[in-house]
Amino acid sequence: MESNTNRSYIPSYSILFVGFLLSCLMFYETRIIENKFIQHKFKVEREHYLNVLNSELAKNIETLDTIKQLFLSSKNVNREQFKIFTKFFLEDNKSIQALFWVPLVKSNERKKYERLAQNEGYKNFKFTEVGNSGEIQKRKKSLQYYPIYYIEPFIGNEGILGLDLFSNKSRSKMILNSLKLGKIMGTSKIRIIQEKKEKDVFFILDPIYKINLKSKNNILGFISGVFEIDNLINSSLGLLIKDNLDFQIYDSTDNKNTKIYTTKDYYKNLGLYQSSNLYFENFINFPNRNWKIIFIPGKSFFTNDFKKWNWIIFILFNTIIVIWSMHVYKKIKNANKIGILMDKTSKSEKKLNLFTKILENTPEGVIVTNNYNKIISVNNSFLKNSGYLKKDLIGYDPKILSSNHHKPYFYKEMWKSIKYLGGWQGEIWNRKKNGEIFTEWLNVITIRNNKNKNKIDYHIAMFSDLSSQEHIKKQIHHMAYYDLLTDLPNREFFFSKAESLITNTDVDETQFYIKYI
Repeated sequence: MESNTNRSYIPSYSILFVGFLLSCLMFYETRIIENKFIQHKFKVEREHYLNVLNSELAKNIETLDTIKQLFLSSKNVNREQFKIFTKFFLEDNKSIQALFWVPLVKSNERKKYERLAQNEGYKNFKFTEVGNSGEIQKRKKSLQYYPIYYIEPFIGNEGILGLDLFSNKSRSKMILNSLKLGKIMGTSKIRIIQEKKEKDVFFILDPIYKINLKSKNNILGFISGVFEIDNLINSSLGLLIKDNLDFQIYDSTDNKNTKIYTTKDYYKNLGLYQSSNLYFENFINFPNRNWKIIFIPGKSFFTNDFKKWNWIIFILFNTIIVIWSMHVYKKIKNANKIGILMDKTSKSEKKLNLFTKILENTPEGVIVTNNYNKIISVNNSFLKNSGYLKKDLIGYDPKILSSNHHKPYFYKEMWKSIKYLGGWQGEIWNRKKNGEIFTEWLNVITIRNNKNKNKIDYHIAMFSDLSSQEHIKKQIHHMAYYDLLTDLPNREFFFSKAESLITNTDVDETQFYIKYI
């Protein structure tokens, strides 16, 4: 029976197993789709960042080219003209920290340029250079100079006025290369100290030649723009750097890999994506420098327009499968319970039929009462002996059989034994339907509840008519002392009678004789 019951649960187990396999398949397929979505989003985001940065740098170069046209169209551009002309571009382009004019100054022209600037109101003007510690100091003698001579806005940038860009070896090399090629050049990172604060800045130099002849012998100087990378990033990308991607910009010119800019959480997340397809490196269009940028997902990348649907579907689908399997399991379990109950009922019915047959065919009278002590069943033997009909007894208390022969104490002790000892037996006087009083031997059995032993379900009372037993005793006595054929007293009767007379006779006063035929 147990093996069959276990097999009956196979449908619920099968639903659970198949459902789990399907959910795993859906999880795998959804994960593939989501990975494609992630890749696409990552590609779109990084291209957007890169395009914005390149556009901002291109805008800076375009600004320099526009200002360059002022010097090409005019033989002499003074400070006031430079200030007025550059004001619009500085207001329009917040990523540029300053614009300046860098003329070529030969060795014998140094004093002339310094004195001219001092006469224009810049009393402390002199040619300077960046020292080893980043401080601004007086420029050493050189065959030629490329000083920052005009600068706008002046306030906040006065510290680099007069700075000779040719004073640094790498920048002098860059300047000479720019003159040779006639192209715009970008400098390496320059650390300067202004107002006791260190700043990392970059210069873009756009060469200007006499009569537009691109030759180092015809060079007039450079239009230059200076900017901080932080300002460039913030003015171009704004809040995007906080939302979607982390990145790092570095200068790999001459394989030095100089770090230029790194977002706050870049190193925190780098280990997660460095060996994955969510790690991407590309170039930034910074003039004459090999700038590179590395992109990885930022902390908000997976929260904007994206949810882990694979896990959501997996959990949701499995939840549905588990609920459905439990539903089927309960259905089968209930069906099994019904089957077991029916089986038990069938067995109970068989036992009940057997009990009924035994009850009906036993020679002793039997009465069954419920827990309220009401008669619920009575057999034919009792009905025959008592003269009652079933309708006279069913539903009534057995007190209706009472003969009033016994005192109340007798019944009290009897019920005390039935309740606490589980039964009682003894001789009792009852009354038949016709009023005749007769003696019976009563045996009462208490049937208790299987689950609650303190609860009584039934009483079974079995009656044996003692009056019939007295008749049998008399018959046995007659057979012992009388001949079966003649019905005359036999030898046993003689000896019994003689023994009785001898025992009860007073030998001094009584005489007797026995005549035996």
